[in-house]
Amino acid sequence: ALQSYNQLAWFDGTNDIVTANDDFTPGNLTTVAFWVFLNGDDGEVRGLIDNIEWLNSGWRITADSNNKLTLQTSSGSGTDDGSVNTYTSTATTMTRGRWIHCVATFNYLGGASNGHFLYIDGEDVGSSASTPNTNGAHTMTKTADPLNIGYGGGLAQSYLNGCITEISVWSDMLSLANVQELYNDG
Repeated sequence: ALQSYNQLAWFDGTNDIVTANDDFTPGNLTTVAFWVFLNGDDGEVRGLIDNIEWLNSGWRITADSNNKLTLQTSSGSGTDDGSVNTYTSTATTMTRGRWIHCVATFNYLGGASNGHFLYIDGEDVGSSASTPNTNGAHTMTKTADPLNIGYGGGLAQSYLNGCITEISVWSDMLSLANVQELYNDG
C-alpha cells in the first residue's frame, strides 16, 4: 500500500512534448538544469527544453548536430527586433548513450559579457556567441510562453530522442560552485 514508483518518460524523437507550464515567464536572471540521456544518431539537432516564441521572446536549449549544448535567446522588441543569439559550447561535446548533466545560465539583459554560461557534467564548457543583430547587446524579450520539455521550438530543432529528468529552473544565475554541487550531490 505504501509502494513508491517512478517511471521515466522516454521520448522517441517524434512529436513528443511535455508542457510543464503554459504561462512560464523567465526571471531577469535564469538558470535551467537537467539530466539528459541522448539516443539517436550523431548529426541530429535535438530540442531539450524551450520557452520561446521564435523571433519574438524567450529561450531554448538544444543539442546541436555536433552534440554541442546550445542556448538561444530571442528578442522581438526595441532595436533588436526579430533577432536570435546563439551560444554554443566550445569545449565538451555531449556523448550519446550516457547520462549528461546540463546547465545553462543567462541574463535576459543579454550579451555574452552580461552572463550566458553553459556547463556539462559540472564543468564550464565555454560558449561561442553569434550575434545576428548589429545594434549592440542583444536583449531577450520576456513574455509568458509555454515551458516545453523534449522540444526545441522550431522546425530545425527536432524532438528529443532519449530521456530528460530532474529539470529545475531558478530565477537566479547559479555560480560554478553551485553547478558543481548540483552535479556532485544533487
